[in-house]
Formats: sequence, C-alpha cells, structure tokens
Amino acid sequence: MWADVLGLAFLVALNPLLLALILVILTRPRPVANLFGYWVGCLLVNVPLWVGALLALHLVPSFESFALALAAPDPNSGIQPMKLGMGVFALVIAAVMVARRRVQQREKEPALVGATGTGSTPGPGADASAESAPAPGRGVKATIARAIAAIQRLLTRAQEAWDGGAVWVSVLFGLGYIAPLSLVLVVNTMIVGSGAAIGTQILAVLAFVVVMLGVLEFVLCSSLLAPNKTQAVLQPVHTWAEAHRTHILVTLFVVVGIWQLVTGAGLL
Repeated sequence: MWADVLGLAFLVALNPLLLALILVILTRPRPVANLFGYWVGCLLVNVPLWVGALLALHLVPSFESFALALAAPDPNSGIQPMKLGMGVFALVIAAVMVARRRVQQREKEPALVGATGTGSTPGPGADASAESAPAPGRGVKATIARAIAAIQRLLTRAQEAWDGGAVWVSVLFGLGYIAPLSLVLVVNTMIVGSGAAIGTQILAVLAFVVVMLGVLEFVLCSSLLAPNKTQAVLQPVHTWAEAHRTHILVTLFVVVGIWQLVTGAGLL
C-alpha cells in the first residue's frame, strides 16, 4: 500500500497549476510568510477532506467489504481487479486527453483559414431602437450604482491587501487548492482495500497529503535558504510547464496506468 500511495502522491505533486500559484505568491511582498500561509490553507482544506472521505468509507460497511474484495488478489492467479481497473481508467483518461488535443488542433486550422474579418455595421434602425428603449427608473439606477460602488470598494481593499503582502490572502488562495474528488475516492479506496488498521490508514492519508504538497514544501524551505535562486529557477520551470501542460498530464496518467496494470496483473 505504501509504495502505491506515495508513488501516486509524487506524481500528483508535479502539478503545473501548483507551480504557477507558487510563482505568483513569490512575487508578493513577504514571500516566505505568504508561502507558509498558502501551505497552511492547503492543509486546512485537504486534511479534513481526505480524512473525512476515509472515515466515510468505513461508515459504509458494504462499500468497505467491496473495496477489500477488489483489492485482494485472486489466490489462483495473483491478479488484483482494483489495480487493473485503475490502470485501465488512467489510460482511458490519457487517451481522451490526446483525442481532445487533436480535435482542438484540427478545429483551429479551418478557423484560421476562414477568418476573413468581415464585420457588419449596425443599420440606421439600430440607434432608433436603442433610443426608444425605456430608461430604467431611479430606484434601479441607484441600486446598480450602490452595487458597483460596493464592488469597487471590495476590489480596492483586496488590491491593497495583495500589494501589502497580507498573509490571509495567501491562506484564502490555499483554501481554493482542493484535490479532485475522483482522486480522493480512488486513493482512499486503495487505502481501505489494503486492510490495514484504521490508524495506519489515517497515517497513509496524511502522508499522501504531505507528499502531494511536496513541491510547495520544498520551495518554502528553499525560499528560506536562498530566495533569489529559488525565483530564478522557478520562472523557466513555470514557463515550460505552461507550454507542455497537456503532455505532462498525459505522461502522468500513462505512467500511473501502466504501473497499476503491471502490479495488478501480478507481474511485480
């Protein structure tokens, strides 16, 4: 169990979105404090989510027995159905992503060829119809004006907090970094299917969350020791990851799928 959980966590840690958010936070004042606040926010939302999902699986005895049956290898062949299913699922996701990428590339080509730039100008009746539209009443105008003013004040305060390096802004950013529910279900099912003690399963979930945020924790430690070098290294990494995001995700799913198929078939 530990090898599968930690191996998957290492792959999930290589997330281009997380690299981009880390780079954004490093550009703020007090980068180390804000990185720590972002890490705290990530823990505040992910630890209850993962542990709560694990406990919820234990509260449904039928699902727990089903997971144990899937995880247990066939005594005659050593095949583990759950790992095989997860491997096939990961490879299907990779295939769908590749197919989508090709469809998008094919759609861009005729769009570029057919772009003639022909625009239409409104006829003389357009102005007349716009002028004939009834003007809103004073009450509606006042309400809209108050709403716009409130939004502008909120945006101004948020901008001031961002420019001032307020740590609570980074904590809010961290609260928005939530693992996909499908990943939570797959990993927790794997852990429950191992049949380990409940304490060991909780430790495995906590270890997964910590390793999943390993890039952030590494950058946080590096920023404490060498902030300028960390910024110089992260910028080209972020640029490369943004340009090859699809390739990175497809590679991760293919590696996970092949590993699950090999281990599920009892070859390792």
